[in-house]
Amino acid sequence: MRLRMTYWLIDLHEYWAGTGPCDHGSLLKITSMSMDHGTNEITLSWQAVAGRSYFIQQKTSLTDPGWITVAAGIPGIEPICTHIFVVSASDRAFFRVCTGP
Repeated sequence: MRLRMTYWLIDLHEYWAGTGPCDHGSLLKITSMSMDHGTNEITLSWQAVAGRSYFIQQKTSLTDPGWITVAAGIPGIEPICTHIFVVSASDRAFFRVCTGP
């Protein structure tokens, strides 16, 4: 039962992302990232699907218990979506792009 539930959740996440579970090239992944250290602006780009809405989350440490949403309601623009946002000046940050209900 646990294995079936895992596959069901994977398919649900694929549905939310608009990716194809049988297509190895169909991924939700960050394709580029840059930072302007003068303005603390981060530019992230990722493979997107039209009609989906994305949000960006951040952590300062991978051991932090939760993610902080730093940008939300970003409309999907195929094939590559790019979003610029400002972060606080810190030594380190980890980012992820998500989509879902």
